[in-house]
Order: sequence, then C-alpha cells, then structure tokens
Amino acid sequence: MNDSNTYKPSNKFSVIGIILMLFSMLAVGLIISWLYLVITNAIPLIYLNILLAAGVSFGIGAVGAFFIKVYKIRAPKLAVIVSLIALIFVNYGKWAIYVGRDYDKMIYSDLKDTKVTEMAASIGASNFKLPTNEAEAEEYIYSIQLYKNYNIVETLRQTASKLNLGEDVDKAISSMTIITNVLGETLGDILENLLGSTTDEILKNSEKIQNSPNMSLYDYLYDYRGLQPRTGFWLMAHPGELFEDIKNINSVGRWTIKSHRYGIGDNQGDNVSGIMLWLVWAAELALLMIPALIMINNRAKYPFIESEDDWAVEDKPAPTFMFADLFPTEGADYMMVRSRIQHDPDYILSMPLITVTQAIPEKYYTLSYCRSKYFDEIFITVNFISVINPRKNKKKTENVVKDLRVNADFLATLYGMFHYTVPPLCQGVNRAEEVKKENEAKAEDIRSGRPHAPTPPKATGAEAIFDQPLYTKPASQTKQEESFAEQQLKQEKASQTTSGDMDGIDTSSLNLDEFDLNRM
Repeated sequence: MNDSNTYKPSNKFSVIGIILMLFSMLAVGLIISWLYLVITNAIPLIYLNILLAAGVSFGIGAVGAFFIKVYKIRAPKLAVIVSLIALIFVNYGKWAIYVGRDYDKMIYSDLKDTKVTEMAASIGASNFKLPTNEAEAEEYIYSIQLYKNYNIVETLRQTASKLNLGEDVDKAISSMTIITNVLGETLGDILENLLGSTTDEILKNSEKIQNSPNMSLYDYLYDYRGLQPRTGFWLMAHPGELFEDIKNINSVGRWTIKSHRYGIGDNQGDNVSGIMLWLVWAAELALLMIPALIMINNRAKYPFIESEDDWAVEDKPAPTFMFADLFPTEGADYMMVRSRIQHDPDYILSMPLITVTQAIPEKYYTLSYCRSKYFDEIFITVNFISVINPRKNKKKTENVVKDLRVNADFLATLYGMFHYTVPPLCQGVNRAEEVKKENEAKAEDIRSGRPHAPTPPKATGAEAIFDQPLYTKPASQTKQEESFAEQQLKQEKASQTTSGDMDGIDTSSLNLDEFDLNRM
C-alpha cells in the first residue's frame, strides 16, 4: 500500500489527558466490575455472563475513548499501553472483589449465622471448652505452644500423599485452606485467635463469650477480637494472599455447568475446576480486555486534521455508497480490488453501482469517508461485505482499505455518480458523466474483445495551464505534407508548357525531316 496516501497519526498527546484517562478507566472499571460480579452471581447464565463481560469491556473502552477525543490524543501505541495498564489493574481489583465476596458467601455468612457459644462445634473440636480459672488458662496457653508447629493443611497434604489419595483430598485441602486463612494456619494459631495468648486475656474472652450468648462468631472474631477480615480492599494490598486464594478456589470450583450451583460442599464432583476453570477465566479475561483495547486503538487512529487542530468529521446522515462485486466467482476477490484501489482510488468508481432501488447482492462493497471542515483533506474507507446467512441477515465484513486519502474531485464525482447533491463546501470537479462514458466504453470493449485505452481525465486548474505547449504555430503557417496524387497532378500541369512532350517523353531534339520511313 502507498503509505503516503494513507492517514498516519502524528503521535501527539496531552500529558494531563493521559493521566486523567488512566485513573478514570481505573475508577469506572472497578465500579462496573463490581456490578458485573453482583449480576453474574444473582443470574448465573453463561450467555448473560458473556454479554456482560463484553459490555464491561466496551464501557471501560468508552471512558478511554472519551478522553482521547476530548484531549486530542492521537498516539495509538501510548493510548493502548495506558489502557492495558488500567485494564490489568481493573481485573486485579475485580479478582480481589470476587475473592472477598467469596469469603462472605462461603465463610463469613456461616460465621454470622453461628453463635459464639457454638464456637466449639464450628471449629470441629468436640473436646474444646472455655477456661474458667487460671489453671485452665495456663493449660490453654500450653496447648497453644504445643500446637504452634502443627500446620493443619500441611499435615493433611502429607497424609494424602502417603496414602496416595485422589483429587477429592486436594479439594478438601483447598477448602481447609480457606478456613485456615480465617482462623490461622496452625492449630496453635487458631487457639490463640479464639481466646488470646495470656492468662488475663484468655479469662476475659471466655467471660465475654459466656455473657454474650447471642453474639455471632463473626462479630466476636472481627469486631470484639479485632481480627482482619479478608475483604476486597485488604486483598488488593496483599497480592500474594490473593493469588493463593485464587488457586484454592480453582482447586475446589464454585459452579457447575448444568446447575450453576455455588458452593464448596454442594455437588463437588460436578464443579468446574482445575485446567477447565483456568481456561474459562482466561476467556473471561479476554472478553474483559480485548474489546476495550480495540476501541481505544481505533479511536486514537481516527483521522485528525492537524491544520484545523480537530478530528475529522463525518457527514450525517451519511450517504450510501455501494458497489457490486467485480469478481463474484473468485475466492479472494476483495484482495485484488484492494491492490487496485490502493494504486488508484478512482478504480472503485469503475465498479458497477448499487443504487437504493436495486436488490443488494450477496457480495458487495461499501464506501464511507471522513473529512476536514472545508474538504481540504478527505479519507475513504472501503469494506467488502459478504452475506453468510440471508435469513438471519448474517454478514461478514472485511476491510479493503482504511483512511485512504482522496481529493475533492473524487468525492464530487462519487456524489454525482449516485445522483446525490454535492456538499456546498466541496469545490471538487464533478466528473460523473465522463466516468460514466468511460465505464460504458470499457464495458463495450470488454464485450467485443477489443483492448480498451482509458481516456485521461480533463486537466483543471493549474494543470490546464502548465500542460499546454509554450507556443503553437498558426494553422496558416503550418506546411502540410503533399500526398502522392497531388504531386503527380502538379507534374502534369507543369508538362503542358513543354514542347515535344509525348506521354511524358521529351522529343524536342528529334529531326523528323531526316527521318527515313523506307528503312522501316
């Protein structure tokens, strides 16, 4: 393609615009990501989830495109990089919100429904009892120290490895890991978080539990004891913990394809987990990012008129320009058309027109354009449309050329060929009639098998002046070459004044008196 005829961004940008674009995409992205999680959790339909994920991406992309337009950012690579950074952090925040909500649903909701007096049953310790005196408190402290190195998850994992247990144990370990993240990794940590590590603290907390039978275990641990719940904001500040929680959720799974049930213990065998769940999450990530990046890239690449310091405009309502396919039987016909249009934009004007009164064929071309305010700069985009399913109006679009520079004459001729009124500010020459005659002559030559010599367009403006010869000799002074017949006639006229001329033979030197006829 001739790069000089195609629009190229100037890569200019506003620093303030880039900064505002980044933080606005982050803020809006986190808000709509939270809404996305709420809706998908309330309505777990896979098709709805796909549409919502794409919608979130388009929403974030629209925010970035707004700042690109307002702050005139025409540096596509920079805009895409900034958007990619924003989208990465948005998805990181989305995961933090998701895991935080997972703790609320899977752990904290049960803790809120469990009374603090039922603490022993909730932690699965049948022999657990609250210390009521210093001796029991000291014994409790000894238990804390004794079990400080007893890691529940590691012990369960080692046991499963020795017994060569299967996938179900891995899921049980992941579930146990989520619980230990709430109360502690070791049994000693759990005991310490429940009542404390000193005699006075243990007795005080035991008394609080006995005197508050209606207090929930959640309020006791996080309000009274002051433990840190794993909220979305806390997980954002702890990426290592977040990633471990994501791995644990992946091992267990949270939903099934058939029922979309959400839970650890509910039909675990059918839960989507492992590699399959990673692939689902990867597809979701692509849906959340790719549409936004495409939108940002296209917005930053949109033609900008540097001389006017503004974006190119589109005429609305946009006129319809459609052309028939010249090669309907060829597999890659639009590729041939692409090379010809790139070489000469006028080529598309030689293609058969499709007017509004004609039926649209299965394959055709559409042309659109954008321009400067005064039509000094015009850029056309040509797309190839092929109808895949006429009943469902399903079409496939292939870009032929994008933002190809043309002059005002091209646009005026295009309007004229489709019998549209040429825009008043467009000062181009309408050559529609000439192009029409040229196309008709070309079609006739093709039918007759004669080679066609295209008529060069009539020169206008400066071309009409400088293409003329410097001096033209008057017709009266031009010596024309005589034909052969004219030369013979001239010789005959000259011979009429010559004596003894017989059939063009000179006899003036013959003496007929001395000529002896008897010798003949």
